Amino acid sequence: YGSISIERIHSSLRSVIEQHTILRTAVYFDQANNQIEQCIQPLTDEIYSFQHSQGISTSEQLDDLLTNESTKKYFDVTKGKVLRCHVVERSTENHDHSLHEGDFIFFNVHHIAFDLSSVKPFLKAFAQACYTDDSCQPILSVPQYIDFALYEQAMLSDINVNSKMNKAQRFWSDLMHDYDWNGIRRLVPEEDTNDKVRSGRALSVAFHLEQNIVDAMMLFTSSNNITMFSLSLACYYAFLYKIINDDDLCVAGVIANRSKEEMKNMIGMFVNLVPYRIKMQSNNSFNHFVQEVQQLCIDVLEHASLPYQQIIETQGKREHHVLPSSAFQYESSVSTLTQNTSSKLIVGEGCVLGAFNDRDTAHGNGTTLFDLALTIAHDHHSRSTEYFLDCSTDIFKSQANVDLLANRFQHMLTQLFSSSSIIHEPIYKLSIVLPTEQEFIHQMNNTDISTSYSWPNTVHECFVQQAQLYPQKLALELDEQSLTYSELLYSVYCLTNYLTDKIQPNEIICQCVERSFEMIIGMLAILSSGAVYCPLSPLDPPERLKTLIEDTSAKTLLIHSFTWQTILMTHTSCNLIITDSFIMFNHINYNNDHHITKPISVTSDNIAYIIFTSGTTGIPKAVVISHSHLLLYLQSSVEV
Repeated sequence: YGSISIERIHSSLRSVIEQHTILRTAVYFDQANNQIEQCIQPLTDEIYSFQHSQGISTSEQLDDLLTNESTKKYFDVTKGKVLRCHVVERSTENHDHSLHEGDFIFFNVHHIAFDLSSVKPFLKAFAQACYTDDSCQPILSVPQYIDFALYEQAMLSDINVNSKMNKAQRFWSDLMHDYDWNGIRRLVPEEDTNDKVRSGRALSVAFHLEQNIVDAMMLFTSSNNITMFSLSLACYYAFLYKIINDDDLCVAGVIANRSKEEMKNMIGMFVNLVPYRIKMQSNNSFNHFVQEVQQLCIDVLEHASLPYQQIIETQGKREHHVLPSSAFQYESSVSTLTQNTSSKLIVGEGCVLGAFNDRDTAHGNGTTLFDLALTIAHDHHSRSTEYFLDCSTDIFKSQANVDLLANRFQHMLTQLFSSSSIIHEPIYKLSIVLPTEQEFIHQMNNTDISTSYSWPNTVHECFVQQAQLYPQKLALELDEQSLTYSELLYSVYCLTNYLTDKIQPNEIICQCVERSFEMIIGMLAILSSGAVYCPLSPLDPPERLKTLIEDTSAKTLLIHSFTWQTILMTHTSCNLIITDSFIMFNHINYNNDHHITKPISVTSDNIAYIIFTSGTTGIPKAVVISHSHLLLYLQSSVEV
């Protein structure tokens, strides 16, 4: 409310830029010296952007303006142009060159010179410049970002073995030792190779947790002396473990990096990226795991002042693009009422500016540096929590995949913190199978079959019979994980449903996977789809694999995350299906009949599988086995 002249805003902005040299610092690469350099520029009209607009009266016009502010190129860091101010008059009727109630001031600052913690000192400096006549403080009396940069360089140059930075280097070297930075952790079936340049574009989804789940999480933190940050990160770890089937997890996080009191009032880019790496023991309970994550967070925070470039150099990684594939950010905020009160800015006699909170451009803005980024916004006063998932479009090809991922995460959180909590059970018992999928499994289990035991005509019919007779018995066990017959049947059903639309009867499908659940699921799905199963060993050299694939004339090849790189080296033209991620993101549509697998005619005389043997000559020879031959062998084994 109140009013303030546009000229006063303009002059105050210049005063802030004059005081805080980071807002007019050019950053460029000096080719002669082969280094990045900074140079403080003199204050001129070209060093910043200032715009005055009128007649932005509708919400659509305002939304378009905000979109332009966040997407158009207004900055030039090589010339020190990193700040933009856009004053907006909603009406065209005022002619006093002033802003009035309902008008807007938009500040846009390049991230190279500004972080979230810079907002408060920037607004404080702007308000002081507006309010006082002699607004420009001497530059030497204002803490400058260059002071922090010199302080950081001095710490990095300290050769004392017990210096803060040397201790941090040892910590990060130990924490990240043996981490496979080049490991492929695939999230969806359509994902391409990791060598491609990322576009930075993202698909996003947001969801709120139900109040009883939020209350249960807050009760857990207070009862166990755990922070919401640690608990939320532990939940994210557990979810990543379930979707990528890897217990060595690394998530990128952001640290404010303002350890000194005087840094809290400085404008600049202080934040540091740090990797949170943990090796999960899935047979431990989630309750125990949260305690491990809490200790990890404490240790990371203690050593977070070492710049990220130095952290990755402790691992011999100097590439600028070395990043974990996943990111995590936790935002703790106060209630809207408190936030609105604390964000009011007095800029003159009778003139107060308030924060504009009608649009959140920090989340779901269509950009991300990571394959998968989770942001959690928790409001302690309103006891509410909102989750934002930003997924790279280079990885996630459809909004449906992103929505499905969010649904699985939400379902897992509900399991953990509902009345039937399994917090004290091993982590591997957590399920991301959705209730609709569980219902389908239940329906399959209730299918009437003859209780009299007789040998079916095909291998996959034999499996289905067992699954219907003993749906809740364990079918597969591997390390600390297990699948019941009904869960295995559902996964086989999903993959079969997909294959039958892609292949012809009696077509040969090769599978190259390591020892895993996916090996069994893939084999049974191939047989169930009326195709011929041909196993390939991932231990074979690429040249041999290429020869075997060509000999079979296979058009489709089932693989999983761990054999992806091996198959790429064969340069095969086969349609590749990543089985583990396929199972995660391809589910049955229960609202129509498309999930009903089309009738497949397979007899006992059909070929079940082809296996290659080197024989006496060393040349691979194909051995053909029919369903009847395999079933006779199985029957004889049972009788023995």
